[in-house]
Amino acid sequence: MREIERKIRDYLLGNIADAEIEKELLTSDDLFEELLIQEDEIIDEYVRWQSSFITTPERKWNLEFAQMFNRYLAERTAT
Repeated sequence: MREIERKIRDYLLGNIADAEIEKELLTSDDLFEELLIQEDEIIDEYVRWQSSFITTPERKWNLEFAQMFNRYLAERTAT
């Protein structure tokens, strides 16, 4: 993976907050295109992971519980 791909990926996943990347995204069509590619790859990886990992009712319940709990925390923090 190229350095710029890794940096954009980290940015999309929230691992880094980089104002310079944000500025470049507004001015560089190539960088913006790379961002769209990385978004698609992250989504595809998640879908593949979910379909292979969530194979038992217990794992599905655990995932749903975690999602509900995260929504609860987000709503509580927002108020």
